[in-house]
Amino acid sequence: MELVERYLQAVKFWLPREKQDDIIAELGDDIRSEIEEKEAALGHPLDKGDLEALLKRRGPPVVVAGRFLPQRHLIGPMWFPIYWLVLRLAIAANAIPWMAVWLILWLNSPGYRAAHPGMAVFSTLGTLWTTVWIQFAVITLVFALLDKYQSHAFIANWKPSQLQPLRKTRDRVPRAESTFGLIVSFIFLYWLLSVPGFPWMAFGPAASFLSVNPGLRVFYLPIVLLTLVGIAQYALNLVHPEWTWLPPFTRLATSIAGMLIVDFMVKIYPYVTLSGPAPNWERYGKVVDILNFSLAITVACFWLAFAIACVVHTYQCFGHIRRWMGRRPDGTPDLPGSVAAAPKGRS
Repeated sequence: MELVERYLQAVKFWLPREKQDDIIAELGDDIRSEIEEKEAALGHPLDKGDLEALLKRRGPPVVVAGRFLPQRHLIGPMWFPIYWLVLRLAIAANAIPWMAVWLILWLNSPGYRAAHPGMAVFSTLGTLWTTVWIQFAVITLVFALLDKYQSHAFIANWKPSQLQPLRKTRDRVPRAESTFGLIVSFIFLYWLLSVPGFPWMAFGPAASFLSVNPGLRVFYLPIVLLTLVGIAQYALNLVHPEWTWLPPFTRLATSIAGMLIVDFMVKIYPYVTLSGPAPNWERYGKVVDILNFSLAITVACFWLAFAIACVVHTYQCFGHIRRWMGRRPDGTPDLPGSVAAAPKGRS
């Protein structure tokens, strides 16, 4: 029955989260009942070919999922789940970086705020809205054409054997992951603690004429502490791999702290200055300008990475909270798809 579970897994992917468990439980019962009836009629268990033929008659998972969704007129139920996924990914890939850069400029650049006082700052979002509307129009048109001209071919060419393997439930943090994280974190910590005494570890040969802006030194201890928090998380998960909740909660906290640190770092510019005699400026001034510009872009990218990490880890944390709230009175988890989780009255 692994093929049936793979089929149900694929259907579940395209369903709204709040309806997944009920629909999959009902669909699974229906498929298993059909298999039992078929086996009773044939007098023997279904082989792989029979099972594939049965699932093929039901149709591709995305089509089956579409039957449980509200019907649309422009894009039919077969293509709409894919269309909705692609549309959200495309708009997010465009809007999130754009908004992140806009927020960084608005929060940290007095010149930008002076050039766009008051509500005028929102007028700078016009380009973003135009791009989003173009994305929406193009993606909608493409999927409307696919729905009109490619639906039959898609259904005819789909094969159950092409279904993705079953995803394993992550009930333990792999020790290899924790070990690798510990090694990388210790190497980074060693480098971090060595840089003040050995500047060449940061600048190489350029350490003779480059130095870090003194204003950045206030962030040194917080960065060391965040690294130690990460090391503690990896060490705990090495001993207790069953604590799958620990990584997302720890990383959410460190991501928020990292985003705050980077937000303050943006205001301290330049990051690197020349040290030594005055002639160095004439010789290396242009190099320092390029380096500072590159570091400013890097800092902005770090801020964006931390912001994305906060969203991802928040989502993961809510998943753990939902599972904790779904525990039965005896303390065991009420797992989706389990007998205890199935709605009463199912045959």
